[in-house]
Amino acid sequence: MRLVILIKKRSTNRLHVLLSEKTTLHFPTCEINPAKSVHSTLRRFMVEMFGADVAQHRPLGLLNIEADPSADGCCLTLLVVFRPPMEEVPLIGKCAWHELSQEVEKKLVPLVSSKNSTVELHVVR
Repeated sequence: MRLVILIKKRSTNRLHVLLSEKTTLHFPTCEINPAKSVHSTLRRFMVEMFGADVAQHRPLGLLNIEADPSADGCCLTLLVVFRPPMEEVPLIGKCAWHELSQEVEKKLVPLVSSKNSTVELHVVR
């Protein structure tokens, strides 16, 4: 599962995206356990990246699905948005916030603000 995690910086009001810096810059990824739900996998990953007191965030839904015909699997890309500003969200893992260009920000804002831009995740309890 690939995560596109967005947040706004209070001082500049600009949109930032979380990128992993392990080898090269890329979106954070994690494995989905077939015995667990996508929601529980997301929760565990967010706790790993931001600590037990993860700031209020909202998974907006499924942004993309990529299938690999040569392998037995697929990659789900989820769009997640934090409500508090970047200054109030501490990072633990090997990731960093990167400011988006104004051009990319203009393309992402409609995805974040419109209801039917992603496939919603419904949590069944």
